[in-house]
Amino acid sequence: MSSFAFANGNKRNVTNLWLIDPGIPGHTTQVEGIGRIFQQETGAECVWISGKSTRKGLLRSLIRRGSRWVPSGLLPKVAKVIYPEVELPRRKPDLIVTSGSKTIPLCRLLKRLTGAPSLFLGSIERPRSDYFDLVVLPATMDLPNEMIVPLVETGQSSERAAAAAQCRWPDGPPANCWTMVLGGTSSTHVFTAEEWRELATEMNRLARLHGIQWLISTSRRTGVETENLLRSILDPSVIREAIWWGTNPEKGLAAFLSAGEGVFVTRDSMTMVSEAIAVKEHAGIICPADCRLKADSIYARYLERLEREGRATLHPTRGISISSASFEPEPIAKSQAKFAAGLIERVRQLL
Repeated sequence: MSSFAFANGNKRNVTNLWLIDPGIPGHTTQVEGIGRIFQQETGAECVWISGKSTRKGLLRSLIRRGSRWVPSGLLPKVAKVIYPEVELPRRKPDLIVTSGSKTIPLCRLLKRLTGAPSLFLGSIERPRSDYFDLVVLPATMDLPNEMIVPLVETGQSSERAAAAAQCRWPDGPPANCWTMVLGGTSSTHVFTAEEWRELATEMNRLARLHGIQWLISTSRRTGVETENLLRSILDPSVIREAIWWGTNPEKGLAAFLSAGEGVFVTRDSMTMVSEAIAVKEHAGIICPADCRLKADSIYARYLERLEREGRATLHPTRGISISSASFEPEPIAKSQAKFAAGLIERVRQLL
């Protein structure tokens, strides 16, 4: 403890954050998003700490459960046993931020070592939520220490997507286009070959009905077989541009999201859904019949909230109905600004 440079008195402003990097892109992006809020609003310095673990889950679990009994002088050494790349700054943090279950033991050790409050991002079991001072979730779990983020952080925004579109099309993005972002079968969403046929047929119908063309991007989950099936049914004349990830992967999703007057995305990916809404404020969500999400899961609750707030409309793969929303949701930027202000105040109360 004596190695840290502690400030005198009670600090009411957040000037230093320790951000634990879980080493998983989605989790890292969410942690980075919290850091960005404090950098922009309070001028805080963010220091990254590696959360890469080389030990099995059982040892991590034992450390997580027993961290309160580890002698203070051994805390840095214990952290090094599981997280060999950890290098601790000298300056004490005002807040420790992490995401992902594998970094929970490290966050608990650092919290005890520094005395700083801690924040966890993402889905977490109720008993573990007590390990943290704040838990930031995309949907409520009725936890006393929770805050609800308007949209899962993906690093995407309308401004960044517009810049990507300008780079892809220097003379301006194509007009009269809709965007379709396709994932694939996952553990919770199962798309059949028949549903892919139905969706491709729907895309042909919608293009002719509304006089548009499609900007299409598949993903790593789609697979070459599904891509070939889609291409065999889609009328080439309704495709303006396409990224077939399985055969020719390239970056371009952000540009496609920006250019699309309407945006659709398959339901299997929380990240893709969140990216689409971050750019366009609203997205159509394509749902397979075989959805294995538990009704009380975080993702199911998140989708329900997005639909209730007017940010998402759920569609089957056949018979997609396009209609104007009965109300416009609060702009994402405004919701995010409210969240940022509330988060900063909650953290200041912990200092």
